[in-house]
Amino acid sequence: MHLSFFSTRLTKQLKACIKYFKALNQLQIVVFSCYIRRNYPAKSHFYEQEIHEHRLKLLIAMQKMRTVAAQDTQNNLGKLENLYEIIFSLNTLKLRITDHTTFEICETEFKTISRSLSDALQHVIIFLNWQCDQPKKISLENVSDPKASALLDGAAKVIGSLSNKIDALDELYRNTLQVTSADPIFFLFFIQDLMALRDELESFFLGLLNG
Repeated sequence: MHLSFFSTRLTKQLKACIKYFKALNQLQIVVFSCYIRRNYPAKSHFYEQEIHEHRLKLLIAMQKMRTVAAQDTQNNLGKLENLYEIIFSLNTLKLRITDHTTFEICETEFKTISRSLSDALQHVIIFLNWQCDQPKKISLENVSDPKASALLDGAAKVIGSLSNKIDALDELYRNTLQVTSADPIFFLFFIQDLMALRDELESFFLGLLNG
């Protein structure tokens, strides 16, 4: 991600990106709530309406980013759009698993993944807010400020934590869901999406530092 996209001032481009990450976080929280809430089958219309509303907010935020982004950074927006596409792909599991009680097996793992993902997305927002007030861009080769170093260490920890939570779900899949679920392949697709999401988020953050 080029410095022209994330300047040292709180530009329109930066504001749009921060709003995008906030909207993305709200969408993932609602998506995971559908798996965590045991009353989803009885109140599916309510939850689906909530997903629709947050999806629209995210699409508006995405369009705003495209509007304000510099011409030479349009291709970089693809990374951010990939995050949205993966989040919405995670939403399809509940349409493929007919027995909602199956999700009770992995309720704890879903809760911790959603919390860890929220921590990671919020950390990116904190970094962007802080970076915009600095006289020059912070990079991996130039981390002298203690605050910058702490933020970078924090980013590594939250993404590492997210990875650990995904690994825990993967282990549960191999030991339990693969046997007990009527359609285990869909859980495998779900886990692959989570891994892709982790990798894309890590790539985006590294792009901020290396761009």
